[in-house]
Amino acid sequence: YELMDVESGSVVGFYDTEEDDLVVRGDSFSPYVKSTFVHELTHALQDQHFDLDREDIDDRDDEGSTAFSSVIEGDAVRIEQMYGASLPEAEQKEMEREEAALGGSIDRDIPQVLFDLIGFPYIFGPILANQLVEKGGQARLDEAFRVPPSTSEQVMHPDLYVADGEVPLEVDDPKPAGKEIDAGVIGEFGLLLVLNELMETSDAFRAVRGWGGDRYVAWNEDDRTCVRIHVVMDTARDTTELREALKNGGRESGGRLRVSGDDDLVVVTSCA
Repeated sequence: YELMDVESGSVVGFYDTEEDDLVVRGDSFSPYVKSTFVHELTHALQDQHFDLDREDIDDRDDEGSTAFSSVIEGDAVRIEQMYGASLPEAEQKEMEREEAALGGSIDRDIPQVLFDLIGFPYIFGPILANQLVEKGGQARLDEAFRVPPSTSEQVMHPDLYVADGEVPLEVDDPKPAGKEIDAGVIGEFGLLLVLNELMETSDAFRAVRGWGGDRYVAWNEDDRTCVRIHVVMDTARDTTELREALKNGGRESGGRLRVSGDDDLVVVTSCA
């Protein structure tokens, strides 16, 4: 599946940062279209003040782009929600019906993990944006556009970003067992998605809490794609909890997921 397959059924409007164009689909200014218009206008204002095209962030092979998107979308969702709350009750209900109808048009055969990855900035971003405003008003949120968070961990746990003391630990790149096709950082949220496939969500959240840093590499092996991840955690206890959770999940996966490493490093290898 491509990104277009996932989003095409539900996108009502967008702001084009390259052309400085705001596009809204439809020929009637319904409550939901108005709400979308407010969201995209927020992006236009963000772009005017902070420049949303940031090659210095987009070209990195870490989570910087996702974290910056969380600031961008978190702010826009926050404003959109404030606008929605200001509408008369009848218009709010009409907006909810329109949104539900659009959601029903999405292809349900698309893997849930794609929805989770695309939805991350829209779910966790507003929490981050609201906490920043609570901590320091609009000025603190503005500063997040100038110096954005760099990891999904900082977005998921805004206190770590606000404290300005939690940066990813350095991790050695894992070695592929074939021709490398991709490499980068999976992050706390990526690990959470892996564990969500293997255990209860609440247990998965506990297992990934304390993420310190990681690097992954992917390669092709015959007709399979393989991934190896090196993960370091903040404390020895965090490392033990993650390793045990992954080992338990590995047993449930029928051997597709293998866990190794030492006291300071968790190594995960999986081929499918």
